Amino acid sequence: MRYLVIIFLLLAVNGCALLPNTSLVPVVQAAPEPTLGMTRAQVTAIMSRTVTIGYEVDPVSGAVKPLEINSLYSTEMLTVGNDFYLVDSFITGPAKAGIPVTEAELTPMIFKNDLLCGKGRSALAAIKAAPEPAREK
Repeated sequence: MRYLVIIFLLLAVNGCALLPNTSLVPVVQAAPEPTLGMTRAQVTAIMSRTVTIGYEVDPVSGAVKPLEINSLYSTEMLTVGNDFYLVDSFITGPAKAGIPVTEAELTPMIFKNDLLCGKGRSALAAIKAAPEPAREK
């Protein structure tokens, strides 16, 4: 009889599980990726964030304060043939405190006429390597 009660209890509890209260779990959505054709303002809104590049100690209180910069690291104009491009480089890699930012941590976003036409170092290299248009004689 005892074995039947134990088997019955095992079968009764078999499908039960405690589920977490999902209303208390924060929902983290992946950041949208910039897509070709977006405006510079749209890309900047997606890519801009603050990046901690080091720390500063207040000599009076001893409190540690992070040194932060915007993730838009640099902007340059690029002329290839008769075309003009604007290249915004964003810090997307892991910035290490106290170490200068290198090319490995930067992702270039290439704009032509204020629209995203390429992203990444390979796209930038392809634009720079584009052949010059033939000149008229």
